[in-house]
Amino acid sequence: YFVHRRNEPVVFFAPDSAVSSNGEYMNPSNTQTLRCRAEGNPKPTYKWTKNGNAYDPSAHLNRVVVVPNEGSLLFHNLTSGDEGVYQCEAINAYGAVLSEKVILQRAC
Repeated sequence: YFVHRRNEPVVFFAPDSAVSSNGEYMNPSNTQTLRCRAEGNPKPTYKWTKNGNAYDPSAHLNRVVVVPNEGSLLFHNLTSGDEGVYQCEAINAYGAVLSEKVILQRAC
C-alpha cells in the first residue's frame, strides 16, 4: 500500500512593507526603540543606515541592540551621538524594501 499526502505549496516572496517608527524625540534617561519589521519568505534580514551610511548596532557595546526576530533597534543610555536620520532595509533572496526615514533627535 502507498499513501500519498498532498503537500501544501511553499510560496516564496520578497519582503513587503518594512514598517518603521515616526520621528522620535529622545530622552537620554530612557530607552528608545526604532521599529522595523517586514514579512517575507524566506524571513528577511535587516540592515540600518544612519545619515545615509551603513549603521552597525554591534559597534555600540550592547548599548544599541537589534530586537530578536525583527529588525527594530533598541537604544539604552542615549547620547547626542545617537541623533540622526535612520532607515531600515529588509532583504531576502527575492528582493528588498526600505522603510520610511526616521529622525531621532533630542527632546527640547
